[in-house]
Amino acid sequence: MVRGIRDPRSSERIVEAARAAVAEMGLSGATVRAIAARAGVSTGYVMHYFPDKGHLHRAVLARTNLEAARRAEAASTGMRGLAAIAAVVDAMLPMDRTRRLAWRVWVAFWADADHADGAALGLTAGRAGLAEMLARSFAEAVEDGELPADLDVGYEAERLVVLAAGLGLLAGVGSPRRVRTT
Repeated sequence: MVRGIRDPRSSERIVEAARAAVAEMGLSGATVRAIAARAGVSTGYVMHYFPDKGHLHRAVLARTNLEAARRAEAASTGMRGLAAIAAVVDAMLPMDRTRRLAWRVWVAFWADADHADGAALGLTAGRAGLAEMLARSFAEAVEDGELPADLDVGYEAERLVVLAAGLGLLAGVGSPRRVRTT
């Protein structure tokens, strides 16, 4: 079925409205009607861009993951080893409004991963991408003599992802008093 001409700016606006709705109301509360109201459009308009709620959810998760990856890459540009690891982890933590929004989105998807219409794959891919980025930096730290030569870089990267996820979960969805904002 041909769905007609689509304006990328409209699609972006819908995804941003959906992200805000998911962060505030969770996946089940972020109905197409609620998302459309936030975007200032009709439900039919939303469905013109996204054939079902699952497609919209995947777009929200993909956007959130992409922005986090870009933020982590930008934070660690020009750095190696332990300095890069510290920059990546700091970029992932919910230290400002934008990053807290991302964590609220991720928590909503984690909470409903069994029912999120394939979104669990997006969560897994985001976690794996972060682990790969950290593993590269751990390998650099070993190469530069900052860490022992026998370090299992993959294991350490996974441990750090889990630690960052725990911190993000507690601070990202908790009271803003728990987090020093910038």
